[in-house]
Amino acid sequence: MGHQRTVEVLQTLGCVSDPGYDIMGKLVSDACKVGDEVIVSQLLNAANVDINVRQGSHQTALWLAAEYGHDNIVKLLLDLRNGDNDLPSGLLKRPLALAVENGHKKVVKLLLDMNHVDLDVMDDSH
Repeated sequence: MGHQRTVEVLQTLGCVSDPGYDIMGKLVSDACKVGDEVIVSQLLNAANVDINVRQGSHQTALWLAAEYGHDNIVKLLLDLRNGDNDLPSGLLKRPLALAVENGHKKVVKLLLDMNHVDLDVMDDSH
């Protein structure tokens, strides 16, 4: 509940409406990592958030959701169709490879069903 209040405060301050404000992409990525579907949905609905903003070792929101197996969030991000769903991170792994390696079958199926991945591209880590 506290996180929802944070989003409301950010909206009130105008932070959510500024597409150039990278903090919003970071907040989405953080929520994707921990699997907070409510916050991800709120942020995505509230603003023109760049879901390709890279965090840490250059992970995108989709990369983090795929790594941790948050299939509902992966579906939310894929449904947006404004992200690059096959971007590797700075660790040179793609979301599909992470989902496979971590045994996240639902995420693998979502990524394959959406036809947003190039199966002929190898991760740079291999």
